[in-house]
Amino acid sequence: MEATLDKAGRLVIPKVFRDQLGLNSGTPVDISLYGNGLQITPGGRKASLKVVAGKPVAASEARFDDDLMYTLMDSVRK
Repeated sequence: MEATLDKAGRLVIPKVFRDQLGLNSGTPVDISLYGNGLQITPGGRKASLKVVAGKPVAASEARFDDDLMYTLMDSVRK
């Protein structure tokens, strides 16, 4: 689906996508560069960096188990 930026650089996310993702006015999102485009992730960032013993370490509240890992791997296999 094609969209156009307005003069202020804003982009309206089409309603069909907002509805599918449960996005409403005020919903936090994370916008990141991804390849040659942008990735918009509902809910904002779930991970951050903290310094432990002088080194950056990823910190997240997300739980990642074997079932999730295999589901993700299966989803990208052809």
